[in-house]
Amino acid sequence: VLVDFYADWCAPCMKMKPFLDKIAVDMSQEVKVLRVDVETHKSLANELKISAIPILRLYKNNSMVWEQNGFIGEKELREAINKLK
Repeated sequence: VLVDFYADWCAPCMKMKPFLDKIAVDMSQEVKVLRVDVETHKSLANELKISAIPILRLYKNNSMVWEQNGFIGEKELREAINKLK
């Protein structure tokens, strides 16, 4: 599961949204993409210690196996997902 912590006012977050949506479709057999608006889900963001955005976290078997703080390009993200299969 790839979790994208974002906010609508965050420019890098909005820049990543189109290719995250594309990855959700293209790689649906490998990864499920969830987007969490930190403004709407403040308590969850606090509990998970999300102090900046965008943050991407990849979970496998209920454990976080990868994290990206800040913007990442589509190619780099796809490579990271593929390495962790």
